[in-house]
Amino acid sequence: MSKIKTGERNAFTLVELLVVISIIALLLAVLMPALQKAREQARTVLCGAGLHQWGMVIPMYANDNKGQIPQSPVVGNFAWLNLVGDVDVVTGTKYYFTGKEFSVVLLERYIPGVDRRNHNLGKGIWFCPSFPQQKDYYMHDPIESYKAKGYFHSAYSYFGRVKSWVDIDPGAATNGQIAEIKKMIIRDLTDTLANSGRKLLMADQLINETTLGRGWAYNHGKTGPSWPIRGTIKVPCNMGPPPVAGTNNLYSDGSVVWKAKFNPKQMQDMRKTVMPRTQLYTW
Repeated sequence: MSKIKTGERNAFTLVELLVVISIIALLLAVLMPALQKAREQARTVLCGAGLHQWGMVIPMYANDNKGQIPQSPVVGNFAWLNLVGDVDVVTGTKYYFTGKEFSVVLLERYIPGVDRRNHNLGKGIWFCPSFPQQKDYYMHDPIESYKAKGYFHSAYSYFGRVKSWVDIDPGAATNGQIAEIKKMIIRDLTDTLANSGRKLLMADQLINETTLGRGWAYNHGKTGPSWPIRGTIKVPCNMGPPPVAGTNNLYSDGSVVWKAKFNPKQMQDMRKTVMPRTQLYTW
């Protein structure tokens, strides 16, 4: 008798495919949060490294300018701590620059790759890796904004030469609070690098505009970054208290420290009194 050969099966059944897909989906559900956390931790490290580079750029500038460091830009009656101005290389038009502000023109020689004529900002130390790439505080492409307007917004707040802007309008502070606020700001923020001890010079942006109905801007959030609502643009925005994961902070001694402890009520209270009105800092 001849043996009957059964056909060899060379394909999965529908049930087997569904089981495999279910296992893959389960593994992804377990691994994705860990992968996202690992990516954010890597971005946080890169952010701190960027501030370390600023910790070399600012002292180099000070060394060439008799110890003087750039001043935080002042617009109207408050310091706009993440604004970066410039001078047009062709027309000479000045954009938020009077000769002393933190700006591209003042710092270009200390940052590799900067080419102001071609609007090239060089090394990416102007922006935190956790903040949306190619977007600034106003949800604009910073390079296009720089080309069109001559200035842009960084993802970091710069607090230099605090005594030059500490007397501007304290926002909603009462007369009884002003002296205490000035004392606190001068105590915590950098005026000069010489004999300054350890004061805050630069940090991840932590900006509050809930008084204007626009929410908070920060780089490192527990659910991702947040930036203020602008007009009809629909973007991730927290109205507060903000779920901030932490901020990298550069001090006048060159050290960079990650701060992860925040008091939500204190943050909400500070926005009503701190100078400048919409900018906060951690200490």
